[in-house]
Amino acid sequence: MKTLRQIALSILVIGLTQASSCYKNNGEGPDIPVLPYNQPIENPPDEFLIVFNLSTPGDKVAEITFADNGVWELEKRGDGKANLFIKQNDSLKSIRSIDTIGLSGDLSYMVIMNNNNYDDIFNYFVGFRKLDIEYDDFESKFP
Repeated sequence: MKTLRQIALSILVIGLTQASSCYKNNGEGPDIPVLPYNQPIENPPDEFLIVFNLSTPGDKVAEITFADNGVWELEKRGDGKANLFIKQNDSLKSIRSIDTIGLSGDLSYMVIMNNNNYDDIFNYFVGFRKLDIEYDDFESKFP
């Protein structure tokens, strides 16, 4: 049975881990916000990362809603063994490594990471970058 001190220490460690993961600096430019998958993401900045904890099998799902229509580059930033999907209602699209997609500002999307087969993948990052492409003229909209 855990003591009160062990529980408090666990809560403190979890809180510090989440706070320290708010921003990531890859040394190549400005800080890029890192958002956790387990909290709804609304009106994100034009460039951000979503971090998924893939240490246990199954789907990890991030819900994201954009302020406006836009053309976004989605990129898996980790081991290619994990599966990345984007879903809106009954439409599902697999992202193999990187893709450019038109996303609507009036819909909520589910970003799904799946790791059912590997026990060596832990934190996994998915990058989002809004591109300077006119949404109305872009053909590959999802859904």
